[in-house]
Amino acid sequence: MSGLKDDLRARFNSSVEELKTMRDEIKLKIHLGSMDAKKRWEQVEPQLGKIEQEIEAVGQGAYKAAGEMLDETRVAFKKLLDDLKSK
Repeated sequence: MSGLKDDLRARFNSSVEELKTMRDEIKLKIHLGSMDAKKRWEQVEPQLGKIEQEIEAVGQGAYKAAGEMLDETRVAFKKLLDDLKSK
């Protein structure tokens, strides 16, 4: 069971790092971008902190909730980043 927990933790850590990289790119583009992008960012950025808190909780239920939040946040970050790149 510990191996599974370690694998899940590694997956989550990798996903969080991916989101942090996307976050940094989004912040840079927003700094140079529009008020609409800033407003959208303010709506999705807090999700990353929530994910990190869920992972710290380390319970099996937390992994499920964090996984769902990771997926939702990745989609929101990717959509915002794609929109910013197309402008």
